[in-house]
Amino acid sequence: MKKIERFFGRILLVGGFWILGISAVRAETLPFREIKVGVAVTPEFKTNPEWKSQFERRLAYASKIFETEFKIRFRVLTYWLWNPRESQREMSYLIDDLQNSFPLKDADVVIGLTKLDPELLPDGEVKDFDSLGIARPFSGYAVIRYPEIPLFRVQEETVLAHELGHLFGAVHTARPETIMSPIVLRQIPTHFDPDNHRIISLTRDVDFRQGTDVLSVSMVQKLLSAYLKFSADNQQFDFYYALGAFYFRLGKFEDALRTWRAASGLDDANFRVHYDMGMLCSKMGDYDGAISELTRALPRFRLPADREAKTLALNALGNAYFRKGDYSGAYHAWTGALTLAPSNKDIQSNLANIEMMQGKVGDAIENYEEVLKTGKKDSTLLTNLAYGYFQKGEYDKVVQCLTEALKLIPEERRRGIVTTGTNTQPAEIYKNLGLAYLGLQNFGEAARNFEIACQMRPSPECYQKLGEIYFHQGDWDKCVRVLGDVIQDKKKDSGLCGILGICLANRGDTEKALFVFSEGLKNSSSPKTQAFFHRNLGNLYLNQGESDSAAREFRFSIDKDWNNAEGHFGLALAYLAQKKVDEARQSLRTVLSISPSHARAREILAKLEGA
Repeated sequence: MKKIERFFGRILLVGGFWILGISAVRAETLPFREIKVGVAVTPEFKTNPEWKSQFERRLAYASKIFETEFKIRFRVLTYWLWNPRESQREMSYLIDDLQNSFPLKDADVVIGLTKLDPELLPDGEVKDFDSLGIARPFSGYAVIRYPEIPLFRVQEETVLAHELGHLFGAVHTARPETIMSPIVLRQIPTHFDPDNHRIISLTRDVDFRQGTDVLSVSMVQKLLSAYLKFSADNQQFDFYYALGAFYFRLGKFEDALRTWRAASGLDDANFRVHYDMGMLCSKMGDYDGAISELTRALPRFRLPADREAKTLALNALGNAYFRKGDYSGAYHAWTGALTLAPSNKDIQSNLANIEMMQGKVGDAIENYEEVLKTGKKDSTLLTNLAYGYFQKGEYDKVVQCLTEALKLIPEERRRGIVTTGTNTQPAEIYKNLGLAYLGLQNFGEAARNFEIACQMRPSPECYQKLGEIYFHQGDWDKCVRVLGDVIQDKKKDSGLCGILGICLANRGDTEKALFVFSEGLKNSSSPKTQAFFHRNLGNLYLNQGESDSAAREFRFSIDKDWNNAEGHFGLALAYLAQKKVDEARQSLRTVLSISPSHARAREILAKLEGA
């Protein structure tokens, strides 16, 4: 698959900020940053006539703290009416619904306000901020919910500042007097602990609309170092989820998986972490792990905003099944992905690959051609299409596709496109071009392309095919030169011995031909192949005037393969050389009984019977 995306938040480099190293810059030297807040309010939250003034008071309190410590102020941009599908679902569902309903546009962050179901507080008392709020780090989204019974003032004043801290990546601390303590005390905290202060100082210029992949490696390392100081504390899901994302960004994939598994242990129902683990397993080649994790994540993709991620997940799942040889599973996954993204040509190409594997060559070609009509062309697509045409014997179209694929490869390399299959390597394309020209009986072009392929990627198999082409051309010298080297590595290849022996014989190297045919005979197990070598040995002996040895080899040939007319014809010639006319006459009659159109046998027999 072409890209891996994570749900983890989005960060943007701004004006070389990361290079400056903000942790070393005092807050008073920083420019003010105003963050525009969009507020989404549920109908039940609005039943309190003072909801708006209360919220703005709480936001002003939080803004004052952020302004003092980080020179960040928050300003309400607009209010929206929010109607979650199920307003009393778990917090992760609510924040998903919020993200789906209010994409970040003019607002820098979106805060959702709703009521807290009394049933979620069995003893009627709020003991920690996680009952009141959730913020997805670096995402720009937070949900705050308040119960019917008024909170303590410390809770009312602190919960919003606490969740805004999470937005910037701050994590729970064991210091109860500070804002990021998860435990609600009676004294209102007014500051962040030093470690979380460093984290927010690093991330104060976050643009929540952008992706985390733009983070510099040095910045991620600083954040990772800051997070690891909290690892001994009693952290929650979002901490391990963010930590895993940092490991991922640094290419420490095993650490990322280990950390995300710890996150899933804290919130196994959270499909985002299973999605990320599945995509990472796919990237690492752990296809069993990818199938397991993606299968768990996919049923939870229910919101319209999840469409893109669900498409990516299904595409990756199809790839995992395909790599494992489960073409039915791959076809099912890719069909689902194409339903979500009918114009996605990568998925359409994947489905065509499956059809090719299933022998539906015509359907596969049709799908490949549909992709090409959209203007999408790459060497992989063209070589796959060429394979389809090769299966149908349309060799001229194979040549057309592969020639075009070769032209694209330099540009693909320049752009850093890495292909996954060996069939898109130039040497392999030249080899396949050679095979297509063989199909067209154009031995000159077949030889030229195989010469290039063998130069680019030398192998006994490549040179053997090149030697066979020279054989078809009747170029005995080149055939002997190439196959003479190959046979050193493939001495037991009887087919190779047969071709080389014929080339040697046609070149006049009788002694070498006799040796090669004899070696081929030693390594032959098939009676028909053994008969072939005996016939060729008989012909060589006959040409040397050794009629007794020739007759012996032809008899062996007939014993191994009675129905081959050439064995009987060779024996007839050997008998004639021995002056055994009656025996020769009988052998020629046998030839004509097997092959009535054998012209030479009929001609010689006519002369013998007319004598």
